[in-house]
Amino acid sequence: MHWVRSMHCRLLVFLTTPTKRKNKMLTQSSLLLLGASLGLIRGSRVFSHRQHGCDLPLEEWPTHFEGASLHRAEATDFAAAFAVSFPGEIATFRSAGREVILRRATRGTRRLQASETCLRASGHQITERTIASGNWLTYYAHKGNQTFHVREQITNGQQTWSSVSSWFWSAIFHPKDGPWLACTVITPFR
Repeated sequence: MHWVRSMHCRLLVFLTTPTKRKNKMLTQSSLLLLGASLGLIRGSRVFSHRQHGCDLPLEEWPTHFEGASLHRAEATDFAAAFAVSFPGEIATFRSAGREVILRRATRGTRRLQASETCLRASGHQITERTIASGNWLTYYAHKGNQTFHVREQITNGQQTWSSVSSWFWSAIFHPKDGPWLACTVITPFR
């Protein structure tokens, strides 16, 4: 943690040291932008943890997914890993032989992790990562003699994201576009 603070201080010193008088305005603007992006400036909207006026009532969980009924299930260890400090709602379902994990977020958050990250952390090897039709991120997760086909997507009903990072920045800069639903579909592969 100390090196992070040290790096921030060096960066701030670099940005606040104008080389020429005409660069002073640019330097001040850079400092303001950096401070806002790091959450150093109070009242900054960029990384605040407010809901940005997104007080929409959350709807009930869906009852069907891709033409099949969803049945509420106890969270698996994998789904429970998603729930750690997640600022939203999470539900796990079974549907047509697959596990469907739905995560609802009302604001942009770094705590909405990609399933790929959680699977790697639990020892899975990720292969054949592609973007499929409908803007779904798809890949295979292997561990021991188990293989799963995984699909993931985030949507607000009007737009879809296959990358958590691209969704995050969109949610940060367009907070009233929420709430968002992250859908992870895990199917055993034979």
